[in-house]
Amino acid sequence: GAAGDVLLAARRERLRLWEKRRRLDGDMPDPEVVARKVTIEQVYDRLVERTAIRRRVATVKSYKSHRTAIVSRFGDLPLSAVSTADIEAWLDKQLQRVSACTVSHYRQTLIRLFNFAIKADQFPGANPAAKTDPIQVEEKELRRLTPSESADFLRACLGEESRDFWYAFFATLLFTGLRFTEAALLRWEDFNLAEGICVPNHQKSSRRKDPIDITPDWDAALCLVKPTSQATGLVFPGQTAKPMLYPTPRAAATRIARRAGIAKPETVSLHVFRRTAITQAEKSCGGNATALMRFARQTDINVTRRYLPSLPDEVRAVSREVAREFGKAMDNVIPLGPRLKKAS
Repeated sequence: GAAGDVLLAARRERLRLWEKRRRLDGDMPDPEVVARKVTIEQVYDRLVERTAIRRRVATVKSYKSHRTAIVSRFGDLPLSAVSTADIEAWLDKQLQRVSACTVSHYRQTLIRLFNFAIKADQFPGANPAAKTDPIQVEEKELRRLTPSESADFLRACLGEESRDFWYAFFATLLFTGLRFTEAALLRWEDFNLAEGICVPNHQKSSRRKDPIDITPDWDAALCLVKPTSQATGLVFPGQTAKPMLYPTPRAAATRIARRAGIAKPETVSLHVFRRTAITQAEKSCGGNATALMRFARQTDINVTRRYLPSLPDEVRAVSREVAREFGKAMDNVIPLGPRLKKAS
């Protein structure tokens, strides 16, 4: 109410006077003075360093990729010399060179940079980057494989020189939705055959290790590579018995997609198989966003919604049967060849 607003205003005034007294005593730097001395490049490097301490690897990587463009324009300028008009003019110029999505990332990085400076008492007033107009980014439909394309792709794997290896690898991505890194670092010791589950030790989320049910189709595919790879410990080792590097399966995906007659085979990245698996799993979990998040091994429900924008807002109980039901649904999609039937 009104009494609360008065108390809040009085508290803010006391805080302002206290900070002013500390600055006069030399205990606290004046943000206006600091903003005229500290440059954008200095604050940027501190932001990256602080983010790295918190182990946000993906965020640090994006900051480093944006550094060249931002520092080349604003790096030697003090914080106080950068205005909203300057940022908007630079963003408009960048739209002529790079995509709108990249420019939107530049804007978000600048907003975080000034917020970081404000919290560190290095910049007074409002965030100039936050006053800029948001960049309009057109949403592109994420590439996925249809059930028929998935079947054609796996059939085309049998035409490869290392047919057993690539069939098992891409079947693993389609059946489980594993990320490439998780599949490349998958070890035989991660499998618990007694309980029929697999718990990959290397998962993107370090806070939770979600088990994956071993479906009959996946079990049959793994039997193709177990005799040759079990000695290395890795399920899908590289040529030197070390974890496989990204370019090798990426090139194989394009090559096999072209043989399968899939449109635009060069766009069939390894993450396409993960999106395909999550899309198929949605049918099994009946719109249960939380169960689908567990299947995708994600910790943020909003990330799962980005994969499937059609998900309802309701979050219901978690179903442990999602992966198993997904495996059953794929029985009618992926035909098992004679060698697979024999191996199972």
